[in-house]
Amino acid sequence: MFRPYAFFISGIKKFFDAFMLERFNHKLLVT
Repeated sequence: MFRPYAFFISGIKKFFDAFMLERFNHKLLVT
């Protein structure tokens, strides 16, 4: 059974991971 919300959650997680990684890199650049 295909669950659309599982795909949605994975998309959110991918976006969140990319966002956190960008914040981390930015922090390294600033310091």
